[in-house]
Amino acid sequence: MHGQSHLPRIAILAYFAAFLASTGCKKEPPRPTIEPDRPSSSVSVAKTVDAAPAPSPTPKSASACMKKIFRDAPLDGAWLDGNSIVFCAKTNEWAEPPNLRACFAVEWASGVYRAMPNDLVAPKHPMPVKTSSLAATSIGGAFTSSLKGGLRVPHGATLELVDTKTKAKKTAPIDYDEHVVLEGWLGDGVVLHTSVDEGPGCVRSIYLPMKTWPIVLYPGGIDLGSCYDTQELVFDTPSKKKALVDGDGGKLVLVDPPTLVVDTLDPKHSTGGPGEFSTFTPSATEVVILYAAPVGDFVRYDLDKEAIASDGAPDLCDEPDAGSK
Repeated sequence: MHGQSHLPRIAILAYFAAFLASTGCKKEPPRPTIEPDRPSSSVSVAKTVDAAPAPSPTPKSASACMKKIFRDAPLDGAWLDGNSIVFCAKTNEWAEPPNLRACFAVEWASGVYRAMPNDLVAPKHPMPVKTSSLAATSIGGAFTSSLKGGLRVPHGATLELVDTKTKAKKTAPIDYDEHVVLEGWLGDGVVLHTSVDEGPGCVRSIYLPMKTWPIVLYPGGIDLGSCYDTQELVFDTPSKKKALVDGDGGKLVLVDPPTLVVDTLDPKHSTGGPGEFSTFTPSATEVVILYAAPVGDFVRYDLDKEAIASDGAPDLCDEPDAGSK
């Protein structure tokens, strides 16, 4: 009996084992470990970061420095070259040491200075300064004017005003010191400048002949600053204003012809004397002034924004004290 009951139990166990195998219930192989993603040199990983500020201009520490002896030396040439002004300075023959020359280039947008070969020579045909001029008549061409005389010798000047519609004329003498010149019209005002033979005296002003006649110089005008060596430096702005360079320090004087409102852009630059700078026009809306005393300072005016766009000065080189060995 025991032998008969044992055989069916073995068969049942074998049948059950086969059933389990057929249902996939078997030991699984080890699952791979999932590692966090790691950036590689060939894969870009996007990150959320705060917006970075716009890159600042090249720091002045990247600029070439200038020895003081050249900062104080006379300017020995300056000209446009691409986006830079190249300039040279040369010590006088009585300086110590004498007749030394050094050249630099300054990028007017960044204010970075670069040392250049000291034997550079200005081009034979440098880029001309693009200037404008004052009007020949008052607004709408209503009046014209002319000046007779104005010299130191023979002395005497007469201003004539003509109504272009009626052809009516009126004349009156002008009391002046040594020289007086009629430059043109700004709005309904005539621009006159006076100068002297000795010294840097040159003063430019607006006078209103339709309101005040005869014209009285000096106290009766709208001051436009110094015109020493800058009589031709007149520019047009996109807003139809006239921009005049003041010969004393290179300020830019902006005049609105219809209203005769005057605004001055002042770089606060102290020169060795009136007119000691060179003027350049890299584009129709830029006026750049390079100063000659001290050599190397510059200011760039934006005629479109009617503002100072950039300015700068070279760094002085660290030099040992005169008494050090």
